[in-house]
Amino acid sequence: MAKLVDAPDLGSGGVTRGGSSPSSRTILIFSFIIRASHYVFKMIKIEMRLILYFLIIVLFPIFAFAQTVGEDSGLPIPRFVSLRGEIVYARTGPGTRYPIKWVYEKENLPVEIVQEFDTWRKVRDIDGEEAWVHQSLLTGRRFAILHDTQSLPLLKKPQDDAYAVALVEPGVILSIIDCENKWCEVSAMGFKGFIYSDSIWGVYEGERIQ
Repeated sequence: MAKLVDAPDLGSGGVTRGGSSPSSRTILIFSFIIRASHYVFKMIKIEMRLILYFLIIVLFPIFAFAQTVGEDSGLPIPRFVSLRGEIVYARTGPGTRYPIKWVYEKENLPVEIVQEFDTWRKVRDIDGEEAWVHQSLLTGRRFAILHDTQSLPLLKKPQDDAYAVALVEPGVILSIIDCENKWCEVSAMGFKGFIYSDSIWGVYEGERIQ
């Protein structure tokens, strides 16, 4: 008995089922190209991302170092210093041709250098005021002053339950002997003891001073 099957329409250019027409092959080729292009672009994107990460890792420390080191002194900016004399003229700009903004009259007052220009230093005081001072009027010796307007005890040991050897009044200049962790050993008016580092202005959080 004969079996009926679908006969290919050869006259119309058809092919038997299971074959592929030119249009099908074209679609497959385009599909392959699109997928390949997508893969290539994905790889390029990954490569660019890796390059960007590399540049960030390599260059960021360089820029960070450049931004935190003074071009003239080679020292960190900002950094704490103190006034060398009892009379220090603070000017509006980096030079004697600039008018005097105010006069500091407290020797060893801690100030923070925030900018450098030649032999001049822009300093910020505990009140947040800024002015320019010549470097010869500054010293690297470290001093501090109370943040608070209330008196604080100077402790015999770096312990909360240690007894007080003196009471530090606001405005008293403290000479920094050593700072480690949350404590600073300081001296003032013949007394020596310990005080919390975050209660004084003139030292950075976590800064180690010896």
